[in-house]
Amino acid sequence: MKILSIIILFQLVSLLSCTKSESQKDQAPVVNAYTKIDSLQVINNSKGQTVYIPIYSHIPVFNKEILSLRAILSVRNTSAKENLIIAKIDYYDTNGKLLKSYLDQPISLAKMATYEVEISSLDISGGTGANFIVKWDSMSEISSPIIESLMYGANGHHSYSFISRGQIVEKH
Repeated sequence: MKILSIIILFQLVSLLSCTKSESQKDQAPVVNAYTKIDSLQVINNSKGQTVYIPIYSHIPVFNKEILSLRAILSVRNTSAKENLIIAKIDYYDTNGKLLKSYLDQPISLAKMATYEVEISSLDISGGTGANFIVKWDSMSEISSPIIESLMYGANGHHSYSFISRGQIVEKH
């Protein structure tokens, strides 16, 4: 009986390892859909916008507790014809103080691609009034990207998630 159990266990492990490697073959390779570009390539008369996106690094919940949230900024190129140039992504706290600039140079975001920035739930430096400013441009007129933030977290048996859409504050 013991030998039969060992044989069955061995076959099960072999089967699982085969299944695992086959599923790994089905996975698409990870490819970055953006490339850094020289700031001189961004032409002055390009079409674009500056967009304000609210972020909540934490929110008050029951009994005056604070719930830390993970946040994801998502910039989605909705154009199927042209790349999008993301010139700036800056993160500000509740008081308007710049906390971090996420780009050291502009990037070109491929057609229909998405660029994301994550804020850890451990980082509450932004506060409840934190925000991103995203500046984007294009060499020709294209549809506006969808720029939004997703915040989510959990407290015991309660989980929270919500999104905020960006608001255009300037057109170029």
